[in-house]
Amino acid sequence: MHFLLAFALSFCAPAKGPVIPSDAEQLVVGIAPTWNSRTAVLYRFERKKGKRWRHVGPDMQANVGMKGLAAGRGLLEWCGDAGARKVEGDWRAPAGLFRLGRIYGFGDGLKAAPGRTTRINETMECISDPSSKHYNRIVDAKKVERDWDWARPLMQPTKRKSRTIMVGVNGAVDPDADPPRPNEGSCVLFHIQGPKRRTSGCTTLPADGMDALISWLRPRRKPLYMLMTREQYDELARVPKSGLPKLPKEQGGRDVRDREPDHPDRQSRGEDPRDSFD
Repeated sequence: MHFLLAFALSFCAPAKGPVIPSDAEQLVVGIAPTWNSRTAVLYRFERKKGKRWRHVGPDMQANVGMKGLAAGRGLLEWCGDAGARKVEGDWRAPAGLFRLGRIYGFGDGLKAAPGRTTRINETMECISDPSSKHYNRIVDAKKVERDWDWARPLMQPTKRKSRTIMVGVNGAVDPDADPPRPNEGSCVLFHIQGPKRRTSGCTTLPADGMDALISWLRPRRKPLYMLMTREQYDELARVPKSGLPKLPKEQGGRDVRDREPDHPDRQSRGEDPRDSFD
């Protein structure tokens, strides 16, 4: 049983207990101007057990899905339109609340969190083929039997994945305990922005922003990532004992559509979403 919020694009608040699990001591909140925005402002918060959230560090401008947001499978149940749910290849960033998982890196990306970063090698891939038993998992292709047609390599010449954080969309953080569901989204990461600043669903930051985020995160503090619109966030925050921190009044940035012309829809140009991993 959940408390249903009176909003057209709504997440369900838990019937009992806070929106934010009590064991979480670090929280990244991404606020997109609208459901169809390609950008978000990231706020970081931390707390000690039983204490209030504290806003830390500068806010960060991030890029999210090229077509905006879609409700992702995570810690919040979606109670809005079924057509607004995340599906594989939709070019939308999963909105909701998610655990942050393992940090991966190579080259300079290993310096931000020495000892806490899993080194990426040339044969590591994230599997986006829904028919694969490795769907939504990062694997070393040399060490498992190949059963996929669509995977995303982590070590690329662009070095966009030299700093990478797994986002727990659709069971990604612990796929053995929470098996990913086919076609509900895969390989959603934090990583470095590409030159075109558009993503197929990941959240991207400049390299210095990724370094700051990675050096701040501590797995023992059970970090979470929440992404949604300000209106959705404010509705959840009004739920009694929501456990959500108070956001600054100003978002601190504009939607990318206010700064640059729209990019043509890649699918309308005959491009395949699997050809990109921004």
